[in-house]
Amino acid sequence: MTDPLTGLHNRRHVIRHLSRLLERRESEDPRIALLMIDVDHFKDINDTHSHMTGDTVLVGLAGRLGEVLRPLDLAVRYGGEEFVIVIGGATQREAEIVAERLRSQIEDFPFCVNNEVQITVTVSIGTAVCHDDESPEELIERVDRALYAAKRGGRNRVMTASPDRSRALPMPPTV
Repeated sequence: MTDPLTGLHNRRHVIRHLSRLLERRESEDPRIALLMIDVDHFKDINDTHSHMTGDTVLVGLAGRLGEVLRPLDLAVRYGGEEFVIVIGGATQREAEIVAERLRSQIEDFPFCVNNEVQITVTVSIGTAVCHDDESPEELIERVDRALYAAKRGGRNRVMTASPDRSRALPMPPTV
């Protein structure tokens, strides 16, 4: 249930966690937002600096997630360089604000590796809020489509899964 590298929960845990949240939606706040985060050009970090450096970046990224998120939010290493965030009680707009805060904080503060190398990292993020009749797997599939729309759109951006479940929408500009 725990990723040995980052110390975050893993993919198996997030499915179980989402299932429990969905079962309790009638008695608690029914809003559940999901963010899926992917490190842009992660292969280049591994190829240029080393896999050990890539691991250091992933551990640092896990730490940054913990700094930005509330204690009741769940951060998960979903696999490879992908992370999932579960935010209970959040509207779509609130999820987008959290995603943009994460994206900019990761870009604005390079990772220091071996006390000497500064590596600037960017991430692409997909966001979605769960529909009433949606399963954890359907929600993850929808947020994954939004993430890949962000990557196709040029990376280092936030995209929102559309309510109709079939496409992704760009995040509206912040005011």
